[in-house]
Amino acid sequence: MPTVGVLSRIYSILADATEQVDQHKDAYQVILDGMKGGTKEKRLAAPFIPKFLKHFPELADSAINA
Repeated sequence: MPTVGVLSRIYSILADATEQVDQHKDAYQVILDGMKGGTKEKRLAAPFIPKFLKHFPELADSAINA
């Protein structure tokens, strides 16, 4: 499970990618995996999921289940 620090770095990667966000599918998957972690990880990952979901429509089912 990703830690709070890892989730913060992943957010930075996605936020800084601007037009090339869709090339970071693995990073978005790490955010989804963060929802399987502890309370702190869930609280951090939860707002990131809808923010970047539009770039990863193929992961919509995973995002909804997260």
